[in-house]
Amino acid sequence: FEAESHDLGLAEYWRAEAEERWAAARAAETAEACEHALLHLERAGAAQSHIGQRTRQLLLRTYIHSPIPVDDALARVSELSRDDDGPLVRAAEGIVVGSLLSMKGEIDHALELVRGARQMYADAGLLVSAWRGTFDADIAIRAGDWPKAERTLRDGFDRLEELGEHSYSSTIAAVLPMVLVSQRKLAAAREALAQARRTTAADDLLNFVFIGFAEGRLLAHE
Repeated sequence: FEAESHDLGLAEYWRAEAEERWAAARAAETAEACEHALLHLERAGAAQSHIGQRTRQLLLRTYIHSPIPVDDALARVSELSRDDDGPLVRAAEGIVVGSLLSMKGEIDHALELVRGARQMYADAGLLVSAWRGTFDADIAIRAGDWPKAERTLRDGFDRLEELGEHSYSSTIAAVLPMVLVSQRKLAAAREALAQARRTTAADDLLNFVFIGFAEGRLLAHE
């Protein structure tokens, strides 16, 4: 690809590389690959193509998990935003901005953005997108409201299970034990850990990180 300066091909390569890095829970390296992809898409005049939008959305998600100062991440989100972005792209931005603002203690504004984004997905009929993720619960955790985090996770899990969507519900199941341990609900945490192990795919690295962390905290209390 590089020998021929085939920018679209290079963009596809870096996009695929970004997905692999994301699946391996390497957020900073995923962001780097996304930036490469966007550079080649810009050169090819395809920044607003479908792959361009998907790459930007993946890059945005990395900022929640990457070792980057919150203010720098917010500035980059603003740089990536385009006037002609549709409502679904705006929804993805809202979730990221809300998550980042919660790290600065702006809990109410954060929840407003995340809930607004979920509503956009629901209005578009994308119910899995509306309920996947642990963003609301993460904000509740940052606010120190463990009961609210538990309610949010259980509600999200039930909604996804009703939709027959198990890959995202398994992530919620993997986060729940940590929330239960933090409330000293040790018996419930053990049950939740067992469920998380049953529902997690063998190659879902991030879920096993959550499970291992919760199991370590549970053992420390026993």
